[in-house]
Amino acid sequence: NDEEEEDDMLVQYGVRLSSSTTQEEHFPFEEFVQQIIQPFDNNTQQQNVHPMVQSINSTLSSLQQSSSSGNGGLRYIQNGAFVAQLQLVRTLRPPPSIEFTKNSLAETTSSTPPLYDSKTDSFVVGSLKLQNRPLVATIRHLDLQDDDDDQSTTTTTKLSTPWDIYHNVSPVDSRGHFLLLPTLSDEKANWRPQRLTSNDCMDLVLLTSTIGNKPGSILICFNSVGAGASQNHIHCHAWPCPPLPLLMPNKEEEEDGDEMDDIGDGSINGWDCYAASQTTSIYDFVDLWEGDVEVTFLDYPCMCILLSSSSYNSIMKEREEEEATPYIRLGKALATILSAIGDAPHNVCMLNRPMYNEEEYDDDDDDLFHDDTAVTAKDSSPNEIPNNIDTTNATDVDVYVFIRSKERSPNVVPGHKLGASEMMGVFHARSEEELIELSLDYEEEEVIENENQDETQDDGHDHDHDHENCSNGAMARALRDVSYEPRFELWETIKEQLMTLNEN
Repeated sequence: NDEEEEDDMLVQYGVRLSSSTTQEEHFPFEEFVQQIIQPFDNNTQQQNVHPMVQSINSTLSSLQQSSSSGNGGLRYIQNGAFVAQLQLVRTLRPPPSIEFTKNSLAETTSSTPPLYDSKTDSFVVGSLKLQNRPLVATIRHLDLQDDDDDQSTTTTTKLSTPWDIYHNVSPVDSRGHFLLLPTLSDEKANWRPQRLTSNDCMDLVLLTSTIGNKPGSILICFNSVGAGASQNHIHCHAWPCPPLPLLMPNKEEEEDGDEMDDIGDGSINGWDCYAASQTTSIYDFVDLWEGDVEVTFLDYPCMCILLSSSSYNSIMKEREEEEATPYIRLGKALATILSAIGDAPHNVCMLNRPMYNEEEYDDDDDDLFHDDTAVTAKDSSPNEIPNNIDTTNATDVDVYVFIRSKERSPNVVPGHKLGASEMMGVFHARSEEELIELSLDYEEEEVIENENQDETQDDGHDHDHDHENCSNGAMARALRDVSYEPRFELWETIKEQLMTLNEN
């Protein structure tokens, strides 16, 4: 807990190759914690291990012993489309920037970062500064597929700045957790506070579009100040998808004889595995640049705007400007939304997906958009892509923008800061008690009372929350608690500014 004062101790922690021979092939890693210097007790003639380290190691030992059961040493629970996993090593992450603490505890928080001061920036000064860590990679340019002129070619696109990749010292995923940030070598341009610029938005969309191997295999996300960020230096996070709990069946349900969901059976895709990406009910949408970008207002517990590029649309029409690709336009639309929401705390999550998925246009899928607010299903019979255009490696990008009022839920695990992962639907519990709390269902009356608070304004929209992502579960409740309200008024402001892009 960021507010609790603990005795100083020196520990080594992280992820290592598992010493167990029973680990499944997909989960060869394990978390570990060890105290480096242990004070000596003259009375017992033994070294004292800090109670926090003892507690963590006891639970880690239990998890690792249970790994032979096929859960990869994980403890997790599911509630509808939401999932929570026990994340113990994360409790030892470095403290947040001093300037963030007061903002984090406020009833409402702001995304406006404090003035940047390199002397207090733990990314560039102190024992944990990034310069002391191995540099995983630096990305300077990207190879993008261009499908113009009835043929497929590859063009090299230079980013506005190189982006450095470092390991995160407190990983949320044992397979890898990386920091992605504008290169530290350019101190004048890139030693700056935690706020996305227009160039950052376009760079991140381009980076997401080129995730190869398997679309949707990496989530790139940004936490603003007041929405999960702990350091006042511009940075994003990247980790593998789907999350580990979604790669395996719910063993507790299986033992109880309950009906199993498809989730975790190995067939799930990274780009549509999260609670947010499974949301099919919407309030409204806007098409930009004749369909190159679609912006959708999702019916989700926390206010969520989904932006999607359409390379298919670009292929099927003549493009007048070389630089007016759907990716560039998607970046511009994202920057416009971030400008429109002002200082509201926010999280931005990006995933790429196959450019053309015939299943999306199944004639039987007429209820793709089933909200009652005058939104109907899209045309289910688009023209086919010409045979002479190779779309094998082409992908589109989905960007989820979560707009919030505060960093913590006052009702659900109130000591826990909610970040991008929680907004997407994957919570990280720091103790067994938190995991149990996140698994709870609230009484129907409590949920109705909470939702009625959102309906006090006459906004002209129906408020139908009767779907899987607005359950009575604690995790959905936590997202409702931190959502921006009144969301429909803000959407009208966002929509008005987005429409100006069509005029340019």
